[in-house]
Amino acid sequence: MEERRRRYIALQRSLLKAKTIYVLRKVKEERFTIVDEKDELKKAYMNDEDVDLEMLMTVTTRAKIHEQSYTALQKIRDGEIPDIERLPRLINIHLKQLKKMGANHMVDNYKFYTEMLESIQQNTYWLKILKSS
Repeated sequence: MEERRRRYIALQRSLLKAKTIYVLRKVKEERFTIVDEKDELKKAYMNDEDVDLEMLMTVTTRAKIHEQSYTALQKIRDGEIPDIERLPRLINIHLKQLKKMGANHMVDNYKFYTEMLESIQQNTYWLKILKSS
């Protein structure tokens, strides 16, 4: 019975790792796009060009979210429990920024970021359970 339980836990860890790798790839793709956009806006701002400061702040917050999400997902993939304490607050700030700016795709952004956060939180929760078994 103990051998069976050990195999089941190993299988669950493997499945968690595979699912995490899939989400990690999606976050990584978008992260590079966001960082490029942030760098372009920052460069324009530093060159005294006309830049929408609200947009620069929003993109900067978004870049931080993706950086922390990516790091958390890497830790989960490697079997470590990440510190995601700041992530929900950053997502909340970002969504408020988008609302204030009157973003066109508010519903899509809300859905994406809440699902990403839930996925990271759920994977962290399962990893804690699997590590304690």
